[in-house]
Amino acid sequence: MERAALSWTESLTLVAQTHVPDEVFVEVKKEFSEAEIVDLTYAVMAINGWNRMAISMKVVPEENKATMKKDNAR
Repeated sequence: MERAALSWTESLTLVAQTHVPDEVFVEVKKEFSEAEIVDLTYAVMAINGWNRMAISMKVVPEENKATMKKDNAR
């Protein structure tokens, strides 16, 4: 089940390269209901969206801000 979810997540994240291979779809269909696949897909979409937004906006995680301030002060 976990492997199917991870493969699905990876395929969706890399959709421009993988186009979600048929074998990944078949595997996820074996392990999850249609509603669960939809829920998993929405979760992956949200996380990928947040990541893309953070990367494009140059967002720095809170724990790194103090280190960056010290480095910039030098």
